[in-house]
Amino acid sequence: MFFRILNGSFTVLIALLLYQIYRRRKNKFYLSWGLGFLSYGASIFVRIFSPQISVVTPLGLLAFMFVFSGWVAMLLGIGALVNETRRVSLSMALFPLLLGGLYLKGVELVYVAYAFTLFPYLMIGIILTIIQINYNLDLKLLISGWFFILFINVGYILNQADPGYVDLLSTFGKGVVFWGIISTRFSFLDEELKEFLLRGIPTEYMDSFTGKLLLFNTSNSDKRSKINWIEKRVQENSRKAVRTIFLTYYDVISPRDVVTDEIKRDLYVVRVLPGKRVSTKPFSQQIISINDDINELELLFNDIFNFSNETKVPCEIIIHSLSYMIHTHGWKRVYSLFIGKNSVLKTSMVQLLMFYSPETHENEAEILKFERLADKVIKG
Repeated sequence: MFFRILNGSFTVLIALLLYQIYRRRKNKFYLSWGLGFLSYGASIFVRIFSPQISVVTPLGLLAFMFVFSGWVAMLLGIGALVNETRRVSLSMALFPLLLGGLYLKGVELVYVAYAFTLFPYLMIGIILTIIQINYNLDLKLLISGWFFILFINVGYILNQADPGYVDLLSTFGKGVVFWGIISTRFSFLDEELKEFLLRGIPTEYMDSFTGKLLLFNTSNSDKRSKINWIEKRVQENSRKAVRTIFLTYYDVISPRDVVTDEIKRDLYVVRVLPGKRVSTKPFSQQIISINDDINELELLFNDIFNFSNETKVPCEIIIHSLSYMIHTHGWKRVYSLFIGKNSVLKTSMVQLLMFYSPETHENEAEILKFERLADKVIKG
């Protein structure tokens, strides 16, 4: 009982700490997992009065409802993290139907309950592993702690582990999971970027601002003219309190080219560079670096879209350039990214403006697909 109380108290403590992190970072992942751990902790305290796992009791069902609602919150948090809430919700809806089918087939209720309890552990562990692979996030500590908790609970259900040691080891496993959560950067929107987005003060009237996809044809533009255009665009946006984020691929237009004294307070630069790297601030200005990875770029877009919509801050993301993205990752992968973001973009307060050079593309049909997708094509 002492170890179970310790386990429940530590689980609730993690929930409170995650809520404090959510209040600072405004990332719904922390809120969802905080609610998940809170429900998980409540189930542990209920099980103090219903210790038998092989007998279905009213208190046991209550504990089961608490723990399952915790898994739902955690899975929704993971779905929101990678913008796959719909798929995660669908998988959760299908699982009860599957277990209900097993029960109707004559499988004993207690075994169905075991599967119902363990499968979300496995599902969360697998999804986290997929995110680790696909999104270039270092989740090794979080995944290790999570699978450790899964194996401990398997041993408990199979009566191969003493309940006291199970609670003690589960407490340790949750500590590893929590450390993994706070050690991982789930959002590119650090405090400096949030402050930058909230800093705009309009000095002239602006018509209604809606999300658009704009292309800038730079066939007749040299590097200097593109830099001058960016500087004027930033100044124009600043007067209307539209915040400007400039994504530069491979430093073809480097931060030193565009971060001038006139616009340095009104421009945030994201350097997209090849090779694996941790997102860092290489200079004291408003500059970060991310990997040249489409999945990582998608996470950045999601963060900016969500924060801009929640705070009602208009924002323009200028990308130099779409052509580099296509040459590196192939037009299909890049087109899939923007076609998937198109509906979200149209209902947001974010404009995407991408430079491109048609003459660098051997297949004219590829670039025509992006021109048809765009709301407007600007000639340089």
